[in-house]
Amino acid sequence: MSSVAGKRGWADAAAYCSSKFALTGFTQALAAEGTRHGILACVVYPGAMATDWGNWTPQERRAHGHDEPDGAAPADTALPPGDVAELLVWIVTAPSAAVLNEAVVAPLHETNWP
Repeated sequence: MSSVAGKRGWADAAAYCSSKFALTGFTQALAAEGTRHGILACVVYPGAMATDWGNWTPQERRAHGHDEPDGAAPADTALPPGDVAELLVWIVTAPSAAVLNEAVVAPLHETNWP
């Protein structure tokens, strides 16, 4: 589980973005190593989620020292965690002949991911 911050860097979030980019490399290496043992790996990049942090207003984010990323979804359109959980269930139950290496999932109106 990563974040759209693992696909695109944002100002004032270098440590967070770096850790999420690192998950991509870790997952790719895990997939390469696991293939010979029938183990698959997929990195998921969720966008804005309806969590305590994801539901902060832009003013609350700024008050806590975080800039609002360009194109971020309004807090009231953030993804419910259950929606992302459904995607994860689909990934782990997908047919073994299909390989999903990565998935970007974001609210419909979020535009800040590649």
